[in-house]
Amino acid sequence: MNTKSDSFYEQLQSLYYEITSFYDELNKYQSHYDKQVSAIYHELEKVELTHANAYEYALKLQDVLRKRRVVKDELARLQPVYNYINETFNKLQKQIERAISSSNKIRKSLNMTLSISEVLKN
Repeated sequence: MNTKSDSFYEQLQSLYYEITSFYDELNKYQSHYDKQVSAIYHELEKVELTHANAYEYALKLQDVLRKRRVVKDELARLQPVYNYINETFNKLQKQIERAISSSNKIRKSLNMTLSISEVLKN
């Protein structure tokens, strides 16, 4: 029996998965750019700098740092939403499971077969 309440829950669940997926993706990008910055630093340690290659390294590093900054800024904006939904969604799941279990017990004890869609049609 699929109700409108089930649909609301499914929409929230979909939003939860979308937010957590995007958050994880941003973390992967940040890690990727952190590794690139580290690799450039290691290259700089090994090479003898000239004016020409120093400028190239500076441009390369600047490009990576700018991309990393964009990812970090997006993570900072998403962090409060992620924290909120991550904390509350688990509580919501448990509350819904308890409500469904209680409802099923009551419906069974009263031999109730009528659905909400049948009631709302009238």
